[in-house]
Amino acid sequence: MRRPSFLKSIYARTLFRVAFSILLIFIILGTVYFSLFLSARRSQETAYLRRNAEEISSIVSRGMNNTRTVIERSEIPSFISLTSRSTDALVWLVNASGEIIYSTGIPADTYAKLEEPLKDRKYFRLPTSVQNRSQIVYSQIAQDSDINELLPVDSSWMIASSPLISLTGAYAGEIILLRSLAATTYTEFIQNNLVPISFLIAFFLALVVILFLSREITKPISVLASTADRVYRGDLSARVPIASTDRLTSAEEDFMKVSAEQVEDDDLILLMRTFNMLIDKFETQEKDRMDFMSSISHDLRSPITSIRGFVEGMLDGTVPEDQFEHYLTIVQQESKRLQQLVNELFEMTTLIRKDKFLRGVFDMNELIKDVIDSHETQLHEKEINLQLDLISDTDSLVIGNDEAIHRVVVNVLVNAMRFCPQRGTIRISSKLTPNQLYKFIIEDNGIGLTEEDLEHVFDRFYKADKARNSEGSGLGLFIARNIINAHGQSIAAGNSPLGGALFTFTLERP
Repeated sequence: MRRPSFLKSIYARTLFRVAFSILLIFIILGTVYFSLFLSARRSQETAYLRRNAEEISSIVSRGMNNTRTVIERSEIPSFISLTSRSTDALVWLVNASGEIIYSTGIPADTYAKLEEPLKDRKYFRLPTSVQNRSQIVYSQIAQDSDINELLPVDSSWMIASSPLISLTGAYAGEIILLRSLAATTYTEFIQNNLVPISFLIAFFLALVVILFLSREITKPISVLASTADRVYRGDLSARVPIASTDRLTSAEEDFMKVSAEQVEDDDLILLMRTFNMLIDKFETQEKDRMDFMSSISHDLRSPITSIRGFVEGMLDGTVPEDQFEHYLTIVQQESKRLQQLVNELFEMTTLIRKDKFLRGVFDMNELIKDVIDSHETQLHEKEINLQLDLISDTDSLVIGNDEAIHRVVVNVLVNAMRFCPQRGTIRISSKLTPNQLYKFIIEDNGIGLTEEDLEHVFDRFYKADKARNSEGSGLGLFIARNIINAHGQSIAAGNSPLGGALFTFTLERP
């Protein structure tokens, strides 16, 4: 079943559902309260008519003759008329013969149902079947009384009857009050339907309030949906507008770290800020990807171009045979550069994705010395002064994956050698932290790290030297950080007293 077009908007659906729910609740409550109100009002009205019927009956009885057939006192009609106006009811005075000898009004339809006057009499008579022969005082809805058959059928009535005082105990007549329950004026209609009208007004007022409140809630959600659609279609510049800013500021991420007790914005604003931050991260990742593609294209193009050029030169005779060995050596070096780059890319996509490493206990002193031995040629070429200050072998045992940690040490050492000047100094040391963790430290006397470098040095593809021809892919330290983090430890960067960069990481001890 297709949803109606006007309900496709989240605002319209929310408004419709809330309005329908409130209307249903109001109908249920209105019906209950109106029933209670109507019952209480009918009870009050019947009691009121009953009291007035009794009072009129008592007074009228004293103003009639002993046989209760004729009014003797002249003020009785005035009293009856006054009571009729005060109770908004028709008053009938029925004598002992059943004649309506005085009334404040008889509906036209009722005349046809009354008995004709007796000979030489002018008063219509109440049928014996509807006379209060039981001589009890009652007040009720006319539908529950025999007299209802005399009244017009187009409206409901309330009736009260009180017998006249009888000196013999026989039926001496009665006072009948008839009050129409149909509203004849606007004010009476309002009074009769006060509860449903009040509920109806309350419903429309609530609907107006909901109209504005739901708009405040659903409009940002609609904007979120629209922004998400733009992002899905590739527009990473899209942002959800928030109050005075349409873009995520540099302080937004710090804002997201604030505890819930300190956040002044509501949940919806927080959601919008979070959404903007996610888009910002997506945009940053996309930029990093483009930078990576550009960097990798350059890093791959250079050695491939060199290798192709030298090989073609040797094949077409441009390069003399006596120089083959020299150029083959260059080809070998460029091939190693390609291999190193491919290895780093492979490690980035496989090694750092492992949630857990197979861990064991190994000696960091031995691992560090193995790494140094494998890079002895590079250290010798730059005539680097390597200083070692390692803790004793009894304290150098750590818990971790030795192959992964070996890669970390290689990456930070290669990074130090890259930025260390010719005949520079690299110092590798280790110690125990106050909480008995193993701490590895490597320093150099190179160019050091700027504030921007310190903020991004462990980011993927980041290079401290932005030059196109700088060595490295920007993945070494990124891989190192992920390996250390996977071990549940931390790695940090700073500047060394030697003048260059400083890198440290910790490992758990057995």
